[in-house]
Amino acid sequence: MRQSREQWRRLSERKCFTDPLSLLGDFRQELDRVSIQIDALAQRQISLKRWKLLELSNRLAHCSPQAQLVRWRERLHRYNEALQTAVELALSKCRRKLELMVGKLEALSPFSVLQRGYALVRDPISGKVLTRVKHFAVGQRAEVLLADGKLDVTINEVMSDDEASDGATQ
Repeated sequence: MRQSREQWRRLSERKCFTDPLSLLGDFRQELDRVSIQIDALAQRQISLKRWKLLELSNRLAHCSPQAQLVRWRERLHRYNEALQTAVELALSKCRRKLELMVGKLEALSPFSVLQRGYALVRDPISGKVLTRVKHFAVGQRAEVLLADGKLDVTINEVMSDDEASDGATQ
């Protein structure tokens, strides 16, 4: 019994139960890491395309015939459009990946769970999340967090799963 109480005490003190929002920290870090990667990729693409444009400009500067100059300018214009298209495509892909990660992050949020009809029950004094029938006693107050607010409730009756199912069959 002592071992069970001690194990329960240690489990209930874990950060995931005392501060569930801290679980989002890893997802935020991953989101930041991906954002940095997206920015670096976009910058690399831009630098590469600019370098190519500079190389073409230098080659153009070494040619003297007027007709060749016109052709090179047309070619530079096409490369510039291709660069813009490539950058926009890369950014679009990165945005989609970012949106997907944000969606996953939001889906894992405890507040999203509340939006789906679940509730979170806490001790109004300590703020600890109460998840088991044995955490409650008749007459005890509890705070129920819902998607759009909270309720202050008083426990009138406490029944375990076994008691609840016995009452349903009688």
